[in-house]
Amino acid sequence: MPRRIKIIQGDITTMKVEAIVNAANSSLLGGGGVDGAIHKAAGPGLLQECQALNGCATGDAKVTGGYDLYARHVIHTVGPKWQGGKAGEAKLLASCYRSCLKLAAKIGVKTVAFPAISTGVYGYPIEEAAPIALEACMEFLKRNSYLDDVYLVCFDQESVQTFQEALKKLKSAEEDPAIFHKDAIDSILSDLKDLDDFNHVDFSDIDLKKIDRILSEGPASRYLPKPLKDYKSKLPPVNEKGELEYPSDEGTLIVPAVYVPLVEFCFHRFGSEEGWVELPGKNIFELIWNYIQQVVVWAFSLNKTLYGQIYDILKEVDSYLKTMKDDLLQLEARYANDPLYKELKNLPDLFVYVCRLLENKGVPNTYKAELVLAFIYLISPIDFIPEGIIAHPIAFCDDMALILYLVKRGMDEGYVNEKIMHRLWPGPEDFISNLNEHYQRMENHLGKEFIDSIWDYLSAKLK
Repeated sequence: MPRRIKIIQGDITTMKVEAIVNAANSSLLGGGGVDGAIHKAAGPGLLQECQALNGCATGDAKVTGGYDLYARHVIHTVGPKWQGGKAGEAKLLASCYRSCLKLAAKIGVKTVAFPAISTGVYGYPIEEAAPIALEACMEFLKRNSYLDDVYLVCFDQESVQTFQEALKKLKSAEEDPAIFHKDAIDSILSDLKDLDDFNHVDFSDIDLKKIDRILSEGPASRYLPKPLKDYKSKLPPVNEKGELEYPSDEGTLIVPAVYVPLVEFCFHRFGSEEGWVELPGKNIFELIWNYIQQVVVWAFSLNKTLYGQIYDILKEVDSYLKTMKDDLLQLEARYANDPLYKELKNLPDLFVYVCRLLENKGVPNTYKAELVLAFIYLISPIDFIPEGIIAHPIAFCDDMALILYLVKRGMDEGYVNEKIMHRLWPGPEDFISNLNEHYQRMENHLGKEFIDSIWDYLSAKLK
């Protein structure tokens, strides 16, 4: 059993944790079962605060104070009602756990307790719900070290046993096989040894004014918030070294002078309160600073050649693929019928396909070098339509377009023949047959100039 996941029988209202999760209804105004018990134990202050939250969508989460509870916070989430399992209940239930855990991390708590969401009056069979809950928690904890303990609090011993059995199966089952076998990365790097002659890529020298103009004037602008004209008023003053110093709870973030243009780009391009942010109630400026902090930490780690950078990137492909799938599932809850989202369904398949190309000895090394450059853009925190800020399918379209561009280029230039492509492709055959049409749609959403600008910048690193 993972040490940070604890399955117990008990009363969630008495849990001595920093946050408890309430299996609420969409009004957030109290109800029966766990919801009613938490409101009763917390006192009238909880209801008063909930009345100002304007409800909550299924699969999402909102936070309030704990009032008379031991827990300092109550995270309210709305689980799906059981409709036989064919109405997207599993994805919505997983989204409940992920949304709560993300919110718990956001507010800085170390311990959180969940009830068995939706298994009461909403009728979700606990045998079906338990593995979904556990898998969502396990995947989050693998990627995030700041949460100490996650409790799954069951009403009776029978439910405890069901959760324990589900956890045992999850742990004993084979995990998703690694994209690259044990020696594959060394083999790929051997093919790319000439990259040791080139400096790393950190995007500090890209023309951000051009990218900003393209996003503001191009077709992607209809999906993005309007540019913030007075963005400089939101920034701290530049110090004598040309750096920005941003104080936060974790300490002062120092943004090197070379990355100040990136900060200005982000605040100008995404700083408007209008548009799509990751979750309702999140502060857009805090999201941007969190993103910049990831970039700065990543940039300071780059003291290597392009070859060394690629080595680090290739080690992250499995983690990146899992995160991508998780984020796409989050989007599906809101945009399942959106034509833009439907284009993204094959993004994980494209990612796996490119990995297989890198491993295949029949693919020219010059083309492999181009593919790994795309991986730097995909896996590094640098992203000119960041998913951490824009929770809309457009945020993945730059990744999709870049991969499609290179996959199409591989065919057009004769680097990959049709036989290799069909042998390595993991997704539906009709996608390959309509590759040009898929790329054209991505180009229409982003604009040819945006895709060309990213690729021209990356490919110039090999010259």
